[in-house]
Amino acid sequence: MKWQITMKIESRLKGSLAQAVVKAVFSHWRYRVIPFGIEETLREVVTLDKEKYKELRLPKIIRTMPDYIIASMDMNSVHLVEVKFRNKWSTLNRKRLFNELQPQAKHWGALLVVFVFKNFLDEGACIKCLSLQSNPKDNYLEVISSEGTKNWNDVEEKDFRDLSEFFNVLTTDTADFKKALKSIVSAEQDLSGDTSDLNSTTLIQSPPSDNATPPPRPIPKLPPISRPRPSPAAKS
Repeated sequence: MKWQITMKIESRLKGSLAQAVVKAVFSHWRYRVIPFGIEETLREVVTLDKEKYKELRLPKIIRTMPDYIIASMDMNSVHLVEVKFRNKWSTLNRKRLFNELQPQAKHWGALLVVFVFKNFLDEGACIKCLSLQSNPKDNYLEVISSEGTKNWNDVEEKDFRDLSEFFNVLTTDTADFKKALKSIVSAEQDLSGDTSDLNSTTLIQSPPSDNATPPPRPIPKLPPISRPRPSPAAKS
C-alpha cells in the first residue's frame, strides 16, 4: 500500500538543498554537525503520511526538534540550529514562520535559525541567521538583533546576522564562497514558491519495506547549549 503524498516535491527538494548547503559549510570550517531533526532521530516517521503521523501523538518537544546540533571540535560551544530556505524575506514569511519557530524556541530554549536566501536585499544568494528565544512570561518570540532584543513581529532584514558572529572561524563573505553558493542555489530556479514547514508533515514515495527499519539514532550527551547574545550596538 502506498500512502498519499502530503508535501509538494519542490518543498522537500528546497529543504534538502538548504540543509545540505548548511551542513557542508559547517563541515568545511571544521565544526561538528550532528543531525537532530525528528526524521533523523525517529527514522520511521518518513514512511508515514500526515494522518498516520498525527496518530502517533508524539510529544511536542519531539515534533519540534531542530535540524542540527552544531558544535566546535572540542565540544565547548554548542548551538541548536534550524535550517530554512527562502527566496527572500517578507512579511508573509515572517507570519508563516512564527507558528513553527515559537514552539521550537519555547521547548528548546536558545535557537539559531540559519536561512539560505536566494536573493537577500537584492544582493543575491547568501546565508544569514537569526538568534531566537522564547519569552515564557508573555509566550512570544524574541529575536536578538544588533539593536538588542525585539519582538518577532518587528523583524526586518537589518536584524539578520552573519554566521561569523556565532562561529568565529567561519566566513561566508569571500568571493569564492558567494560564487559557489550562487551556483548551488540557482539549481532550484525551476522550483516555484517558498518552502512550508518541513517538520510538521512528511511524505513517502514508496510503500513500507519488509526489511527491518534501523533503530532511532541515540541523542548525544552534550554540554549546555550556548545562549544567544546581542551583537554590539551600532555606533552613532
